[in-house]
Amino acid sequence: MVRLKTRYLLCEVLFEDGKVQDGATAYMLLNALKDSIEANFGDVGLGAVAASIQVKYFNPLTGMAIVRASRDLAPMVWAAATLVTALRKRTCLVRVVHVSGTIRLLQRRAIEFNRDAVRLLRAHKVLAAAECEAMAAAEEARVAKLDA
Repeated sequence: MVRLKTRYLLCEVLFEDGKVQDGATAYMLLNALKDSIEANFGDVGLGAVAASIQVKYFNPLTGMAIVRASRDLAPMVWAAATLVTALRKRTCLVRVVHVSGTIRLLQRRAIEFNRDAVRLLRAHKVLAAAECEAMAAAEEARVAKLDA
């Protein structure tokens, strides 16, 4: 049996106006990635990536996403993520923060990223202190369950 080699990309979705997109879902991000792949790499690129790309996790409040792709096609997915310009007709920027071969290592980086994002939300008074602590604990638990 052949093992599938994958890469996990930790992405940050930043909206131009700085506001939080509550209605955004992992499905919308996946469609934006596929549209970007089709626009920049054509039908051949989309056909190659379509079977291996998956959004494992997306949090619209912190803008964090974990995307899984085949090891050979991970650079194409990274490029397509960088070239995404809009999510649900709102101008945005997708930045790849970290790439890992295992989801466990990416989880550690994602938890650090979440803590920093929650601190920023708290500093900008988007969330109250109690909400921040509760959300940080809940996010750590959700991210920790990804490999289970």
